[in-house]
Amino acid sequence: MQDNKSSQITLLVSLMYWCANIEKFMIETKKDSNALDKCAKLCQSQLEDLIKLVQGKIEKPMRTRVMCMITLDSHARDISGELHQEKCFAPDGFQWQAQLKAYYNAEKKDCDMYICDAHFMYAYE
Repeated sequence: MQDNKSSQITLLVSLMYWCANIEKFMIETKKDSNALDKCAKLCQSQLEDLIKLVQGKIEKPMRTRVMCMITLDSHARDISGELHQEKCFAPDGFQWQAQLKAYYNAEKKDCDMYICDAHFMYAYE
């Protein structure tokens, strides 16, 4: 059971990192119109690293966890590319707001989840 929790937290942190990166690159589009394209390429590079990992010899439980990350990172890469293609260059753009996003809340020492106008605390589910 403990191993499942650590995998879940790893996936959550990965989502928080991706959300922070997307918004950072959105802000950078004011100076560089290709910033979101760079973000999509970064997502692609990270995905390729995970794929290389599962092509090697790793134990089945680790392979399963990495495959989950590959699934989520594939989605992140696709959304990053779509945001660039649709010229969604602001965190309040609908295309970005329609995505499930996770942010660390330092005050609560927990994670907040957002999608459209819904906001809720991460419930470890």
